[in-house]
Amino acid sequence: MRFILFLFLLSFHSFHGQNELAKDYSRNHSIALLSSVERNDIFMSLSYLHTGKLFSFSPSLGFGLIHSAFQNNPLARIGGSAHYNWLNKEFKNEKGIGYYYSFYKKPVYTNFYDLKLGYMLRYGNRFKLVHSASLGWLTERFNGNTRTVVLNYTNFALTIGIAYEI
Repeated sequence: MRFILFLFLLSFHSFHGQNELAKDYSRNHSIALLSSVERNDIFMSLSYLHTGKLFSFSPSLGFGLIHSAFQNNPLARIGGSAHYNWLNKEFKNEKGIGYYYSFYKKPVYTNFYDLKLGYMLRYGNRFKLVHSASLGWLTERFNGNTRTVVLNYTNFALTIGIAYEI
């Protein structure tokens, strides 16, 4: 029994479907400039991507425009996401969850709470092309004339950008 365990541990490296030595070219930290289109908004954001062995984390700061550029109604956004790295090669495919908070003040102070599930694809060496898509739930909260109004609806996001490894 000990001999079988010894052979199993000795050959454990060959049981992996991915080559662990091929990851040496990649660094763990990236800065990304992303643009996204959502159900009601258009966003530009600056994200920091930290890639671990199994998970990636990316806090994000950004600004957006409600509905269109012609309304001249900018909004601020802060958030983050966590993704599971299930394919750990030059082409990264990650699945995860994200939470974002955004607000604007004109004409009425409005808060948005956005929770999404989606994927992120990254391809490249030092400069990476980043694409992500997600679906989720958006809660919009603002003060009406007589009471606080809360609207809940589904939301989607399509994001494309470029990341640079630091």
